[in-house]
Amino acid sequence: MVNGGPSASGVQWVTTKQKVGSAMAKVKWILCPVCEGDGKTVNPDIDSNGLTAEDFREDPDFAENYWSGMYDITCRGCNGHRVVTHERIEELRQHADDRELAAREDGCWDGGVRDWRYG
Repeated sequence: MVNGGPSASGVQWVTTKQKVGSAMAKVKWILCPVCEGDGKTVNPDIDSNGLTAEDFREDPDFAENYWSGMYDITCRGCNGHRVVTHERIEELRQHADDRELAAREDGCWDGGVRDWRYG
């Protein structure tokens, strides 16, 4: 690690040196905003439209499975690496914008389409 710590916005970051082609370059890695550095998230197909306490009350087995991590998947934001580059964050933002536009054009807008867990 060359340098690291919280940025002015509170985002955790680390700068490393990596070989790019035949030269060494500094790469700034940011704690993945999708999984918050955990490397995994709940599958968005399970809860991107929201869950209520009633959902858990009606199905205690679902609640147990949900909280135990049974529905967790490798984070699509960082592919389990726990950190991303600024370029990857912009890519995730663009993908969310594209999904929203497509949903609006299809007339089936759903707030869950902006969920960055879809990658």
